[in-house]
Amino acid sequence: MRLVTMKFSASQTTARVVDQLCAGLRLPRKDLNLNEGVSLGPQDCLIAAFPVFSGRLPAFFQAWMNQIQGRNTPAVAIVVYGNRAYEDALLELSDALSAAGFTVVGAAAVVAQHSIFPTVANGRPDAADFAGIAHFARALLEKGLDAAHPMISSIPGQRPYRKITALPLKPQTNSRCLRCGRCAVVCPVQAIDPAQPHITDKARCVSCTACIHVCPAGARQFPPALYYPAQLVFRQKMKQRRQPEWFL
Repeated sequence: MRLVTMKFSASQTTARVVDQLCAGLRLPRKDLNLNEGVSLGPQDCLIAAFPVFSGRLPAFFQAWMNQIQGRNTPAVAIVVYGNRAYEDALLELSDALSAAGFTVVGAAAVVAQHSIFPTVANGRPDAADFAGIAHFARALLEKGLDAAHPMISSIPGQRPYRKITALPLKPQTNSRCLRCGRCAVVCPVQAIDPAQPHITDKARCVSCTACIHVCPAGARQFPPALYYPAQLVFRQKMKQRRQPEWFL
C-alpha cells in the first residue's frame, strides 16, 4: 500500500502532523502539490489534512477536491486548528472524501499553534500531541488500513455547514519588501501579483499566513493597530488547552 498526502500547511504545523502520522504508518509515501489532481485505487491510502478557518475548511479546498478521485480507496481525514474550535470542518472533509469515492477509515482533529495569533497554543503540536498521533497510527494499522474497515465513529458537526466568514485581518507589506515574489508563489488563492508582490488583493486573501511565513525579510504582517488588541482578547479567551480528538 502507498500513502498519498493531500495537505495545505501555511505555517508548517499541518505538515508536521502529517509527517508524524506517515512515520507511524511506515508505508511508501507520495505528496501531492497544491491543486494537483490524481485518481487513486484500493492500493492507495489518501491522507487529507487541512487547517481550520473559522470552523470550516479553506475556501479553496473544494476546487482542489474536485480534482481528486478515489475508487474503493481508504482515506484518513485530518483537520488542524489553533485551540479555538474545529466546528464543521472535519465533517466537511469527511463528507467531501466520501463524495469523491473514498472510504474514510479514520479521522482526527489536532491542535496546533494558531497561525494568526501564535502565542495561542504556542509550540503545538508538542510531545504529547505527537504521542497521540503515533498511537492513532498504530490504531489505524491494527484495525486495517483499507476500505473494508470503514470508520464507525461519528464526527461532530452540523449540516448545512456554518457560513464561511472572512477575517478582517489581512497581511500588508512594509518597506523591507525585497520584491522577491516568494509570497506570490505560496499564496493558495492568487491574492498577490508576482509583478507587484507588495500589494495584496484583500478580496481574495483568506488570511492563511503563508505569505508571512515565507517572507525572507519579515516584510509581511497584519496591521498592528488591529492585530495587537485582537491578539490580547483572543489569547485570553483561548488560554485553556484543548486536546486532540481521534475517530476510528
